[in-house]
Amino acid sequence: MLASRVAPDPEWSLDPGWAPLFAAVRRCSPLFAAVRRCSPLFAEVAVRPLDATQSDALLAARGAPAEQRGPFIAFAGGSPLALSLAASVPAAAPGAPWEPTGDLPSAVHRHALEVVAQVYVTREPLLRAVLGETDTATVLSWLRQQP
Repeated sequence: MLASRVAPDPEWSLDPGWAPLFAAVRRCSPLFAAVRRCSPLFAEVAVRPLDATQSDALLAARGAPAEQRGPFIAFAGGSPLALSLAASVPAAAPGAPWEPTGDLPSAVHRHALEVVAQVYVTREPLLRAVLGETDTATVLSWLRQQP
């Protein structure tokens, strides 16, 4: 299976083995209107955000408490990954409002999380460059302990 947010590189369509299959995809593609079988090997599938009903069903299946589902849905914007991650975090206390990040030890820790969210690999020299004169070894150790 190949999956991507963008079409395959045009060079793939020049390969003699793949070219007939790409031609079949181009002939039948109404630009992701729905699942559409184009050839025995290719299908275009639109991957759109879940609506509120679908999001609620996913959260229910993941065992998220009913009172937390609304904030989860508002936070995730229909992303199944974000919904699943939010549902996997236990509530701080019964009835406590849910927050996406919970309590962080400091603003430096929050900044370190922002770095992790933006880069592919986070190492101590990068954190030191971004965070400045803070104890980056301690912050990196804390990051390693996070789920």
